[in-house]
Amino acid sequence: MKPEVESTHQDQVQFGSKTITYSVERSKRTSLGISVNPDASVSVVAPYDASLVLIREKVLKRADWIIKQQLDFVEMEKPVARYNYTSGESHWYLGKQYRLKFIESDKVSITREDRYLKIAGTRDPEQAKAVLTEWYRDRAKEKIEVIISTWWPRMGGSEQIPSTSIRKLEKRWGSCTAKGQLIFNEDLIKAPSQCVEYVVVHELCHLFEHNHGPKFVSLLTRHIPDWEDRKRRLEMLSL
Repeated sequence: MKPEVESTHQDQVQFGSKTITYSVERSKRTSLGISVNPDASVSVVAPYDASLVLIREKVLKRADWIIKQQLDFVEMEKPVARYNYTSGESHWYLGKQYRLKFIESDKVSITREDRYLKIAGTRDPEQAKAVLTEWYRDRAKEKIEVIISTWWPRMGGSEQIPSTSIRKLEKRWGSCTAKGQLIFNEDLIKAPSQCVEYVVVHELCHLFEHNHGPKFVSLLTRHIPDWEDRKRRLEMLSL
């Protein structure tokens, strides 16, 4: 008797100038399935009797879709801005620009007032960066928790709210781990509210559909019909 699944092996096909590398896993299923994972890797689950020739033909047939999904994951990466943390420098918060203003004080703190982010108690760029980073992380946590508490029940989620964390991600706005933990970039709070909502709902959808296949796109479109516009806005930002 064959096991439910067999160990995977790697294969690849050439599509124009693009090489598509994918893993192949054999199983008892009767149809062949192709998925693009969050790390842009490609997985194929195929019946035991599917030949490598047939698998390659199927992958080539879906090549346009595969490449588009891989690009979608890459496009979720965030552009990185460079800051000096000096007086008058512009920083973003929820899609609006605020200027840094340093004020004298015995206590290090930060407040948002008018169109200024006022940093008190220090003029040292490294300390100012640390204070601002902590402030962004706290604001991101508050904003994202509100969005999740609103959307998770609406999406038919369980009573247990998904586990989330806010941290520095060098290249991505958010991710969903294999264990279902949602991770969001602390810099996401710099983007407009609609873009923040898009990223959060995008990751919530991954708790139902783990890849970027048609079911995922359908689910995201159902909840955020204008997600492509929001995504484009996010891609144009350099925060």
